[in-house]
Amino acid sequence: MIQGLTKKKLTMLNEQVDIYIFRPKEIQEDKIYPIVWVLDGDSIFNNLGQMFRDPLLQEMYVIGIQPSNRDAQYTPWDVSELHDIYENFTGQASVYLNELLQVLPPFLEEQQIPKVPTYLTGFSLAGLFSTYSLYQTDYFAGVGSLSGSFWYPNWLTFINEHQVLNNQAQVYFSCGTREWMETSGEKLFTKDLTQATIDTLPNRSVELYIDEGGHTQYLMKRWMNVLQWIHNQTK
Repeated sequence: MIQGLTKKKLTMLNEQVDIYIFRPKEIQEDKIYPIVWVLDGDSIFNNLGQMFRDPLLQEMYVIGIQPSNRDAQYTPWDVSELHDIYENFTGQASVYLNELLQVLPPFLEEQQIPKVPTYLTGFSLAGLFSTYSLYQTDYFAGVGSLSGSFWYPNWLTFINEHQVLNNQAQVYFSCGTREWMETSGEKLFTKDLTQATIDTLPNRSVELYIDEGGHTQYLMKRWMNVLQWIHNQTK
């Protein structure tokens, strides 16, 4: 059991999902404790719970959000007809993001979590979603994308043809040099795709962390790095 963690039920898009709420043990009134929204939060708390023993986590609120249909909710547009492997990628990201912004802030206020700088973070498809949010809302103080799925069909076209809405957000990317996978002749999760995404951003505060791991390697270290980055923005 993670000390400081509670799990609540919340209805989102007519589905009951789990919301994990991690609070610091002690709150100093004159100190800012950022809120970190973690997509796929059920996976983080269930599989990487030991990282919450680190003192760094006492410096922030961590909100883990369970999706009800991640393939649909994290994808920005429908590509389900392109290939069998995309059959669940039905492009509900805008709808899901709007639901998050309408439902979660008042819910957290009910849980007595103060209104402070909020960061959105995610891994893989959730990293794509986090980055996509920059084009949809200026709600977040910062966005963290770990191994973002920037191979997504037409992603590069989208970012070259659309303007970032949240151009004041701080942005963090990470990727591994051994992440790429061969699928239908395409290389996925490459450093080049991450860099191409970064190159289109007008945001002045952008950080890129690169390690030598594969897609699912070093996940705890990668999460600790993005959380350290968030802490550095607000200390």
